[in-house]
Amino acid sequence: MNLSRSDVSTVVLAAGRSSRMKTNIPKCLLDFAGRPLISRVCEAAYELQTSSVVLVHREQDYEAMSKALDLCSKNNPVWLSQQDSLGYGTGVALLSALKVVKTAYCLVLLGDVPALCVETLKSFVDQACQQGTVSVLSAIKQDPGAYGRILRQDDGQCVAIREAAHLTKNQLRITEVNTGILFLPVAFARATLSEMVKVNLGSEVYLTDLVEKAYKQGLMPTAFPCDQEKAWCFWGVNTLCEITRLQKLYYRNQAKKLLEQGVWVMDPSRFVCAGTLYCEPGVVIDEDVSIYGVVYVKTDARIGKGAIINNSIIGKGAEVLPYSIVEKTRLGASVRVGPFAYCRGHTDIEDSAQVGCFVETKNTRVGRATTAKHLAYLGDLTIEEGVNIGAGVIHCNYDGLKKHHSVVKKHAFIGADTQLIGPVSIGEQSVVGAGTTVVEDVPDKTLAISRVRQQTKSRKSKQVLDV
Repeated sequence: MNLSRSDVSTVVLAAGRSSRMKTNIPKCLLDFAGRPLISRVCEAAYELQTSSVVLVHREQDYEAMSKALDLCSKNNPVWLSQQDSLGYGTGVALLSALKVVKTAYCLVLLGDVPALCVETLKSFVDQACQQGTVSVLSAIKQDPGAYGRILRQDDGQCVAIREAAHLTKNQLRITEVNTGILFLPVAFARATLSEMVKVNLGSEVYLTDLVEKAYKQGLMPTAFPCDQEKAWCFWGVNTLCEITRLQKLYYRNQAKKLLEQGVWVMDPSRFVCAGTLYCEPGVVIDEDVSIYGVVYVKTDARIGKGAIINNSIIGKGAEVLPYSIVEKTRLGASVRVGPFAYCRGHTDIEDSAQVGCFVETKNTRVGRATTAKHLAYLGDLTIEEGVNIGAGVIHCNYDGLKKHHSVVKKHAFIGADTQLIGPVSIGEQSVVGAGTTVVEDVPDKTLAISRVRQQTKSRKSKQVLDV
């Protein structure tokens, strides 16, 4: 048949009751690799570039689901609330959706299958378009468990999908399982499901029964097994344990892709990529690193053990030392951050600068070759190149009403335990003595110092102090 994906509508079924999750959050809104399950399914649906995407949901979940999709995607589906009065189950959910489907064919995706491989889906839809009949994406699973099995005749013709609870002993040995992804002629599905709902009014209607009914009507349904290496991408999740197991597979797959690109993920089993990571060859990622948001890492950079990187750019040859957090930050070339540093909220650290142990930066530019190696809070600052920030330096940027910005100019030296009371400006090549509280601007090439004069007095008592 001369069909293409533009002749197909995608229906996402996400109206399940989620009783097996045992949480007060709808299953489709639970987190999977940093995003709600439903957002990952809908993203895959849009990447298929079918005619439209229809999302079937429970009425009470609409507000939370729409917020989740607004945050994660620029696309909006056609929203449709499932009519529980007709019964329940995937068959009823699809029948509701078919009322708004305008194409002759539809693709059915399940809202609890979050790791979908888009390339495999495209291949399946393209093959199904050529057949123009009921088609199911199947997979080989050596331990099929509760998955429905694909029943075939001796000649290989697919004749039915049988749920696990209804299998005979011989059928239990079948390892080809139903992924839940179906391609259906809309007219056939609408008529058949309407009849099934009438017969089973108020009861569960199984979508999978359409395959056997299609065979009996002479439509010759087909089942396309996916590549064995991609089979895990189509496993659904019904419990928190299943989400956890699938996430581990997802993260390992992300690590495998990076390794193939020349990025050394030192322990793929202890790597979390819950975002989008773009890495150049030569990058080293240590154990227990977590990635969130969109992260770019340039060649020869190194991410140390336990680091968390979120929506940031890591420059060429930069090093994030263990247990540092880098969030909404740009690190220039050869920058060194950490250990235990916290760079957040629009920090820009220029080439060869160093931000060390227990230093926090926020809304700050750290200039080229500037060093702040120990115990400092650097918020709302512009620090120019070649500056030394001593241990214990604090920019007091908040007066209780608003934030204030301060500037430290080139090659200034800020001594240990200094407080900068913003807004102030520290001039070029100026020195601020240790322990100083700076409350007014310091001109270029000057020394600023404010501390109580030390007094040293003799002790009259020779008694040892009890400390």
